[in-house]
Amino acid sequence: MLYENPQDLARDVMPPSDRALEALAEGREDRLEYWVGRMSVGPQFLFTGYLYWIVRLLTHIRAHHGERETRQALEESFRLLLAPAARLFREGREKEALLFFLSLWRIRMGGVRDAAETDRDFRMLLAPCGLGGRIFLEGWYERDPSSFGRSGDGTPLFCEACRVLRQTFNDLAGSKVLEIEPDPARLGVCRFRFEKRAAAGQRLFQKEELEAAVLPSCARALARLRAGRLEGMEDLLRDHHRHWRPLHDFLNLWVTLLESSMLRRHGVEYVDQLVSGTYIPMWQSAYGLYGSLDDRTTLRLLAFTWHYHQATFRVEEEEDRFKFVLDPCGSGGRLYRGEMGEGMPTYGNGLELVSTPHVCTFLRSDFPVYCTHCALSNLDQFQGKPKIFVVDGHAMAEPGAPCVQYLYKKHASEKIPQALLDQVACSKLIPLRKEYHPWDS
Repeated sequence: MLYENPQDLARDVMPPSDRALEALAEGREDRLEYWVGRMSVGPQFLFTGYLYWIVRLLTHIRAHHGERETRQALEESFRLLLAPAARLFREGREKEALLFFLSLWRIRMGGVRDAAETDRDFRMLLAPCGLGGRIFLEGWYERDPSSFGRSGDGTPLFCEACRVLRQTFNDLAGSKVLEIEPDPARLGVCRFRFEKRAAAGQRLFQKEELEAAVLPSCARALARLRAGRLEGMEDLLRDHHRHWRPLHDFLNLWVTLLESSMLRRHGVEYVDQLVSGTYIPMWQSAYGLYGSLDDRTTLRLLAFTWHYHQATFRVEEEEDRFKFVLDPCGSGGRLYRGEMGEGMPTYGNGLELVSTPHVCTFLRSDFPVYCTHCALSNLDQFQGKPKIFVVDGHAMAEPGAPCVQYLYKKHASEKIPQALLDQVACSKLIPLRKEYHPWDS
């Protein structure tokens, strides 16, 4: 056993914001700056994964079913995703509708500049855009065009999706309210404009409110720390992993709506093909990282990720593995419980259950379509790869039940119970490949 007592384990898996608050209370500015720095990049692993996965999904759908169906799937998804914000706008609650969109860019690997409000509108420069602009500037459309595709007119597919997003919102709002246009002179840079209607002539934000709406909380916390203004920083730090929840849930629902659309149109066999071809390849970098880390460091990183994946969980150590009890899992579990926000899609209202048993449903019927990637990643790990994210696919049998995920210790990679293999119709566990355990070299 790695831990002599549960208290040491609990400390290793606590949210980073709790460590930052400890440092603040103790007046340890060096430690505080370290933890705020860690927190500032906290969402980026998951954010990048969702971003790349969405482009891969769109590319796969377009390659197999054409541009028209891809656009239809996007329109269906955005009509459900944007309905709450459009309703707020039509009801005259324009500030709340605008804040919905600002939350999608506030936590990003990009830049927001020149944010300004007039009596007529709100404007800002996405320089670069941390969503589609980021993918474009990283060169993925040229380096891997089979996974990062373009539309028929050459538009990168994420940027095409953004075009559908703004058109759909404007249709739902009843007029041209939202503009997001690329800057023709600067690659990856876009101009954002939100036009007021009922609020014309009024100011929606005070100066401090505007700063909070467009700047990440960690950026504001670091600025205050370096200026020596520590009073009142607690609210910027507390539960920081929850601060990016609006963007997390937007991306999570977008993926699930695309999968649901494909399930309705083409059935579970295509969903299996879609997820296997888009999500599973992204695990290769994580498998490689596993070989260079000890068990305790891997545990800490996984717990860090689960916090930013919006999970509520506890961790128990067993002889051969660590057991994460996710109550709920922050993505599939919250989706299954309908906890993604007022007016957002739920299973039975835009999101689909897979009705028939399949390998990608852990051989269960009426299975949440989003969770198919967990079954397929189990199957992938059982093919000689590290067992870093093994899910018990029968634990969350009902929406109110917790999900269970296991992280196997390095010495125990072959000790997978047959019951877990049976859940994905795997008759034999392939031993861990040599490239994944360099510590034995």
